[in-house]
Amino acid sequence: YMRTCRDTPTADWLERFLELPGLNEYHGLDGLREPWRMTVTRLFAEPPTSIVVQSIPRNRAGSGNNPYLPPKVLTMAFDIVPQRIALRVLDCTLE
Repeated sequence: YMRTCRDTPTADWLERFLELPGLNEYHGLDGLREPWRMTVTRLFAEPPTSIVVQSIPRNRAGSGNNPYLPPKVLTMAFDIVPQRIALRVLDCTLE
């Protein structure tokens, strides 16, 4: 779901935090190994953190196959707020 909504940094962080590689392949709460209440409790207890995200823009000046234009890597800080993720998990329980 998070990758579908182009929130890949949060999806990657959640997979690492829950130690569940491939979590994104599941819909809703089916991919959790523990009851959702335990997951929400763990997320609410986790402090916010900041991660570094790198991206290579697809559309750059000139032609896409120009060998003289090296790819430009954009680096930015991305805030992870586990409490917001917990609220998203809670939203899934209401569906």
